[in-house]
Amino acid sequence: MPGSRGFGVDVGDAHSVRKVLTDASAANGRVEMVVKTAGVLRTGLLAGQDYALIDEQIGTNLRGGVVVAREAFDAMRESGGSIALFTSSSYTRGRARSAVYSATKAAVVNLMQGLAQEYHPFGVRINAINPERTATPMRTENFGDEPAANLLDADTVAAATLAAMLSEATGEVIDVRR
Repeated sequence: MPGSRGFGVDVGDAHSVRKVLTDASAANGRVEMVVKTAGVLRTGLLAGQDYALIDEQIGTNLRGGVVVAREAFDAMRESGGSIALFTSSSYTRGRARSAVYSATKAAVVNLMQGLAQEYHPFGVRINAINPERTATPMRTENFGDEPAANLLDADTVAAATLAAMLSEATGEVIDVRR
């Protein structure tokens, strides 16, 4: 069951996420997998960014991960399941002009690692998907047109995400490369 801004879902809003999960459970009998792909990148020098842009990145990238993970756990705690949060290669090193984004992606990895330990006794697995540069509207918005051969396509990332969610892995950063 899809949930996105296009469907009126804000990953940073617990009520909104809970409704999607409740509807999915009602339609399917239970929730087995939840993927949080929503992310925001606003490039530019920190000194030049207003706090609204900073808050937008923290709210979607980090708080969104917290909310989705917490609400998904509540939906899965009795039956188990798998959660995937998305990180970025930026999590390994802060980068000029995207320091807030890099910080939120590092926080997502730490969040996932801690939750893997918390959720393990309940049979709920959680991993962070780390795709290399991927052809997405967010990427194009921030970096312009790039040669397609230099980017992953979204289908490759989706297939790798599904494979990770079907595996027994938990607490892992799953690198997706060409």
